[in-house]
Amino acid sequence: MGFGHEHQRDDRDKHILFNCDKVSGYQQSLDKLMSADRPPPQQLAHNLLCNDWRTALSVGSTIYDFVYGPTQKMFGSFDKDSIMHYGSEGFSDKTLCTPSTPCGCPITTIDGEYIWPKSRVSAGDAEAAREIYPWPGPALPQPKRGINYRA
Repeated sequence: MGFGHEHQRDDRDKHILFNCDKVSGYQQSLDKLMSADRPPPQQLAHNLLCNDWRTALSVGSTIYDFVYGPTQKMFGSFDKDSIMHYGSEGFSDKTLCTPSTPCGCPITTIDGEYIWPKSRVSAGDAEAAREIYPWPGPALPQPKRGINYRA
């Protein structure tokens, strides 16, 4: 649809916690960064890997999917219900990230709660789609209840 991920918005830290070291492959990515000819200090390497999309991409890390997006256009306010928002277990070690152990997850709510994956377009997604792809034609007919349009 042309949307960026909600968890890559530059205001995401007001709404979710990103636990970079919980992304599957974090340690391998950090090790790769530290094996450079002139590696940065470990804390700087961690910060670059977790906050700079170029660094995450340069080591082939899936952390790139969480870092603030370089071309992210924000529509409206943060939409926790967006289909473009990863659930807590996205790119996680599934044995460590569960609804009962959200502390092992890459992302949680700001209160540390598990975020369930979404399966439906939210009202905010629909509004953003209308902004990106305005419909110049006549109003579309509304589906009637009880009619199966798939037949």
